[in-house]
Amino acid sequence: MGTGGAVWWRGPILREIALAATAGLVFGLSPFTPNERAPSAAAGLVVGLGLIAWRLRRDSPVWREENAGLGVTRDQLLGAGASLLCLAAFAPTLRWMYREWTVSVWVNQHGLFMPFAMAWLARHKLRDHAGEPLEPSAWGFLPLCAGLTLSILDGNAQSRYLGALGLLFALPGLSLLLLGRRRTWAVRMPLLLGVLLLPIPFSVAAPLGLRTFTAAGVLRLLHALGITALREGTLIQMPPTHNFVVADACSGANTLWAALAMALVLALTSDAIGRQVALILLAPLLAVVANVLRVTLLVLLTRWLGTELLDTPIHEATGVATFLGVLGPLMWVAYRRPPGRTS
Repeated sequence: MGTGGAVWWRGPILREIALAATAGLVFGLSPFTPNERAPSAAAGLVVGLGLIAWRLRRDSPVWREENAGLGVTRDQLLGAGASLLCLAAFAPTLRWMYREWTVSVWVNQHGLFMPFAMAWLARHKLRDHAGEPLEPSAWGFLPLCAGLTLSILDGNAQSRYLGALGLLFALPGLSLLLLGRRRTWAVRMPLLLGVLLLPIPFSVAAPLGLRTFTAAGVLRLLHALGITALREGTLIQMPPTHNFVVADACSGANTLWAALAMALVLALTSDAIGRQVALILLAPLLAVVANVLRVTLLVLLTRWLGTELLDTPIHEATGVATFLGVLGPLMWVAYRRPPGRTS
């Protein structure tokens, strides 16, 4: 291993990396790339990776030189380079996604937990392939290049969603390059869950009519409690002067997305088809019912304590409590033992 370090720092591999870095830097600063920093850097990285991939191809003379002490294979080196390239290219997209996940409890509260859920599920699926040799596949460059192209286009368009879509293409590409086809097929479902990483705007839920449905449900509950109330669209009126508008944040859309995300994760941990179907069907029902109960509680509290309550932490706390109220039944369905079974 002692000579390996010398080979690394003085051998041909280092020269190839330096050559690729120089080519990428020159191209990124050249007139061939846009003036914006992000797309220029991404274009330079693509050129650098392409050059080193060509120079380190399987029949390259570089591998016939003295590299025995390097300790890495060509495929491992290319996979590591592709990973670094993706980290740099998708850094703006990842920052945007993190901001969207953490802006408040009313917006994409599930997104922050999805990377951990995907990693945990992937680890669970890969247990059956422990001890098998890695078989990196060059087919990974196809989705990886498609994803990087979308990231570069998004550097100019600044839509953010193009870059996020590119990330979804890049993930299976990296899996193929690092893990191979068999392991990538084994983690196909965790990779598909990557769709839930995308921040979902409130406008997506508008066609579902969740605000109107919530307002109608709240009105029925108020009548059941003997409280006089009227509804006009999403406006709930309680004589003499108390009005409550079911806004986007109170539509239950975020609870619905979070419930579906959790139901999908829990379904992937079960091999029982019936239990998987039950989780997927139960999630939206629980989300809608829990949100109607939450909004009804808020209507009553604001009637008794004033609308200033909506500007206090109690308002956001009800959102967290709603999600926990949905999560509990879902986990009970996912992990409950069948009757008569003790283990």
